[in-house]
Amino acid sequence: GMYVRALSYMMSHGSDGLRQVAEDAVLNANYIKARLSDLMSPAFPDGPCMHEALFDDEWLKGTDITTLDFAKAMIDEGFHPMTMYFPLVVHGAMLIEPTETESKQELDRFIEAMRALAGAAKAGDVERFKGAPFHAPLRRLDETAHYGLVSTITDITEQHEAEARLRESEARFRNTFELAGSGMAHIGLDRRFIRVEAALAEGAEALGDPGDAVYRLVVTAADGRELEDLVRGDADDAQVVQLEAQVSALIDAHGRTGLLAVARALIARADDDTN
Repeated sequence: GMYVRALSYMMSHGSDGLRQVAEDAVLNANYIKARLSDLMSPAFPDGPCMHEALFDDEWLKGTDITTLDFAKAMIDEGFHPMTMYFPLVVHGAMLIEPTETESKQELDRFIEAMRALAGAAKAGDVERFKGAPFHAPLRRLDETAHYGLVSTITDITEQHEAEARLRESEARFRNTFELAGSGMAHIGLDRRFIRVEAALAEGAEALGDPGDAVYRLVVTAADGRELEDLVRGDADDAQVVQLEAQVSALIDAHGRTGLLAVARALIARADDDTN
């Protein structure tokens, strides 16, 4: 998903657009750094930055306010906190990345909020920060407290047993063709052929072209009942061939049920009135 979004973004901008995007992002970050450097301490004050303006917490020393406190107060000003404590090599890092999408008007609004917070921190307004956020749906959580965890244990033994039975059924389904001695066919519940084993197909071809014939399939179930199906071709004067089979009910890997027919006899060509 992220690759598709990235590719779509690049293709929508083109080469010249991507260059402009990069230049705008770097310009916005340097604008923030220049406007805040007199109140906050840049981690690397010399020279311009790239697309991120990085500050440390040196300017907060003696205020009893931490980077986390300052970030929480930003929520009350309507701004999502910047990345905190990263990179790890910068103590109390505040990493601000305005990106290329913010207008100068929005950057100025952000800068004014940051300058107001920085001024309040240096003025000793500790309560404004220690209890923040005050205006968010959720107040500050105690991030060092120990909370109880609720866990649910579910017995999945029955599920594992069902999966084992399904795998066994799948194995039988796959192996039927290899173990068939007299020809085999997989037949759906609608009694249509799903798959026909080569020996059975060759026997049918010896009696005539399957595409031009009508075959009467007589399937003998375990209780002695017979199921019949007509597989019709295009010829009006088609022959009738009788095929006897035993049938079992199966379920495949996708949960589809079907019939498994094992051919027992392939009777020679018969008259149209053969039952």
